[in-house]
Amino acid sequence: MAKGSVYIPEVDLPNLHKYKYSGTDKSLLSRYVLCHYWNNLVKVFPMWMAPNLITFLGFCFVLVNFATLLYYDPTLEKESPAWVYYSYGLGLWIYASLDAIDGKQARRTGQSGPLGELFDHGCDSLNTTIEMVIASSVFGLGRTWWTVVIVWVGLFNFYLSTMEEYHTGTLYLGYFSGPVEGITISCLLYALTGYVGQSVWFTDYKQLLPLPASLADHLPDGALNHSFVVFGLVAMLPNLINSIHNVYEARSRAGKPFLPALVTVLPFVVASALGYLWLDASPALLHQHLVSFFVFITFGFGYTVGRMIVAHVTKAPFPLVNVMFIPLLLGAANAQLARFGLPHLLTQANEHYMVYAAVAYAAVVYLHFAHTVVDQICDYLDIWCFRIKHKKTM
Repeated sequence: MAKGSVYIPEVDLPNLHKYKYSGTDKSLLSRYVLCHYWNNLVKVFPMWMAPNLITFLGFCFVLVNFATLLYYDPTLEKESPAWVYYSYGLGLWIYASLDAIDGKQARRTGQSGPLGELFDHGCDSLNTTIEMVIASSVFGLGRTWWTVVIVWVGLFNFYLSTMEEYHTGTLYLGYFSGPVEGITISCLLYALTGYVGQSVWFTDYKQLLPLPASLADHLPDGALNHSFVVFGLVAMLPNLINSIHNVYEARSRAGKPFLPALVTVLPFVVASALGYLWLDASPALLHQHLVSFFVFITFGFGYTVGRMIVAHVTKAPFPLVNVMFIPLLLGAANAQLARFGLPHLLTQANEHYMVYAAVAYAAVVYLHFAHTVVDQICDYLDIWCFRIKHKKTM
């Protein structure tokens, strides 16, 4: 019998047996187009292949994409060779394809369970930051607030969907605003960039749209890449309203108060505020070390989402606070103190050491969490993570 840990107390382990996946996918693209592709793709994989191994294989393509970015465009300000943009689209498409069929493989092999959801969502949470940084490179947003905003939009949408699933017990995917549509559009835009060149994204959007002169004169000027960021912000609002509505309905049906559920948005809000205070007071961090900062965010967000998923599958209280706040708090405090000429730890010239320390800290904490939780669940449920221990009986 598995012992409890700081992540899953022993008293919560029996709830793993109560887990049952529930999802509502209203995506028209998934239902009428991609489902046929996925149903045939899963048949390529042998019955002895564990679903989590398929998930991890797909995530390896994301890591290859990120390594390519670090080699060709570590500043997010250079144009890469055309094949790089094609590879970004291909890598993302392969990742999304394998991510879509790991659940089908789990049902084929009788391996559905809480570990699969944790592993799947864990990889998705890491991919969210990485993919937004890659998009910033493709669209030429550079190490600017535009990149910060587009990453923040992606993270907030993912956080909302995870929070919503915790409270409702169901993963909701909309008709047009789900990850399938976003990934498909991203792959097409990456391919387009490889074909026509990155310069297309610096064009004024009004030159590319068939707008009447009378209307165009009243619209603000703006590069096409910046327009994408603004569109992402606007498109986020319906997702926010829909998530809050779904949580409200679920809490009402269960006879529970709504306000405590609404409070679970606060961890993201607080982390966002601390991140803003750090970046705003440190131009060097924003314009020189932004990619390193987002590596820290990748691990930090993955840890935060992981704790939420663990709480969901074990029916534990929502984790409002976690240790990933510490680097953000220290960084923000140091930068703000320096801004006002008060005693601080590091100057802007040496602040990159704090960023590197934050990356190392977050990586160690996240890897310890992932290893501990996976090992604990596998031990308690008597399963393996990357191999099928108990084969499906016909």
